[in-house]
Amino acid sequence: MRNFSVFLLCAFAFTAFCQVNSQSLELNSNSNSHSISIPAVEESIPVEQEGSVKENKLQNKPATKNQHQENQFLKKELQEKEILEKSADSQTKVSSSESALQLVTSTFMLAKQMASSQRSQRSPTVDQQVQMDNLVKVLEKSSPESFEYHYFKFVAGNYSVALVEHLKKAELLRPTNSDVHIQFVAYYWCMNEKRKALPYLEKLMRSGRLNWSILNYSKDLLRSVPSQGTLVTHGMEDSYACLYLQISEGIRTDVNVISLELLQSEAVQKQLLVYGFNLPQNKTIDVAYLNEFCVQNNTRNIALSMTIPKEYLLPIQENLFVTGLVLEYKTDLSYQNSARNEYLWNYEFIKLIITDASNEKERQLTANYLPMLLILRNTYMLTNEIEKLAFVEEVLTQVAVQSRKQEQIQKMKSSD
Repeated sequence: MRNFSVFLLCAFAFTAFCQVNSQSLELNSNSNSHSISIPAVEESIPVEQEGSVKENKLQNKPATKNQHQENQFLKKELQEKEILEKSADSQTKVSSSESALQLVTSTFMLAKQMASSQRSQRSPTVDQQVQMDNLVKVLEKSSPESFEYHYFKFVAGNYSVALVEHLKKAELLRPTNSDVHIQFVAYYWCMNEKRKALPYLEKLMRSGRLNWSILNYSKDLLRSVPSQGTLVTHGMEDSYACLYLQISEGIRTDVNVISLELLQSEAVQKQLLVYGFNLPQNKTIDVAYLNEFCVQNNTRNIALSMTIPKEYLLPIQENLFVTGLVLEYKTDLSYQNSARNEYLWNYEFIKLIITDASNEKERQLTANYLPMLLILRNTYMLTNEIEKLAFVEEVLTQVAVQSRKQEQIQKMKSSD
């Protein structure tokens, strides 16, 4: 199955899962009055010159009864005009402050999203980091007590545990914000206090950022990893779902889950060194880093989640073997994965997401079962096991249709 596994890696797009650690930032919910710095209204705003001249003339002219009434009416008009001008001026300043905050917020979110959606690098580029740091400085000066300042200060630190006080202040301002909950899971993961992350993982379940379909997929993902193995993940969903399952349900606690996203944290890197892992000298978490990590830790039963973009995988494709929902890194190129795939499919996997996918993301996620199914199909064709082959063909067609991979599958079948 060696050549067939390489063929799948080259020809099939594994990245059906959403990879971006998106910064959605719930700005419109759970807002707090401290999130926008509003300037105080000035005590006195000068009335325009024409009004002042009129009032002076009235004061110097002898007044009859009618004139007195007229003067009172004019004074009332001037007072109302002054109030309206003060209100308009105040609203302009508030609007300007809100617009400035929204501009900084949207610019920061865009920079962070671009950094997180890179297909060959998890660390921000130098330019992206400088831009985020500069925007945080703007917020520190203009809105130092705002939610945005404290939240972005932590996020721009790339999981620096020393910045946790800012995250705590952000939580006080918006305690139900799910973006904050995501960052707290990351913090406790970096601190190696994973059980403390459980309440935040449960909040993510309630808010829908995690759900049972993703958990069911991640159960099969964890079961794909060899005993005492190392699972390398890429996105938020599969990383956090695996963590939830290990903490809450005790599933595959022998597996060491390493998130490429959290590898940016010096605290995580120090943990791995304590656990006996070898780390590349390169400080940027990118394709070269992962490749070198696999080479230096080839005895740690490394399994790469299929949610990792193929840009990371192609340089080491000759050493990768499809096993369930992972790609095992092996230096022994004679490794046989057919029996392992058959056992996983028939006895280990729950496969619930294949029949229960409820949205487009989940339907796309089921595409990661296709490489395994193709290997089983090829095995049963070689062994002439007709009944097993018919069943796999049926499931293969079902998954290909719902994940919209019929064309790729048909091309592979036609190449047999």
